[in-house]
Amino acid sequence: MSEPPAKAPSAPQTEGDSGFDGWAQVLSALAQINRPLWGILMQSTAFLRGDFVLIKSENPAFASFIKSGTHARDIKEAVYQVTGKRYRLGIYSKPEAAAPAEEKQDALSQLAEKAKQLGVPGLFE
Repeated sequence: MSEPPAKAPSAPQTEGDSGFDGWAQVLSALAQINRPLWGILMQSTAFLRGDFVLIKSENPAFASFIKSGTHARDIKEAVYQVTGKRYRLGIYSKPEAAAPAEEKQDALSQLAEKAKQLGVPGLFE
């Protein structure tokens, strides 16, 4: 009998992403399907974004393993066993952080100074 579908937590990690609460169960299922891959993913976490499961792993071998059709299929199968839903896979990457407000202000100050030097009327008087 399969586990109930995974639930998303109330606080998303990134806009549109939510933590995959069923990931521990997926890893347990994966241990039965593909033990070496389970070993690589033991310390991983996953997020849901639409119809994607995005896997975050610090293990450097993970990226090459997931590119293998066999390993990707095994992860998808484990996810299906837990959720009852077919997902596509991806590697989680954190969006680039926006520049700090201080840097943005500095860039604006530089633009204002340049405009003054070029004699742009009325903007910065």
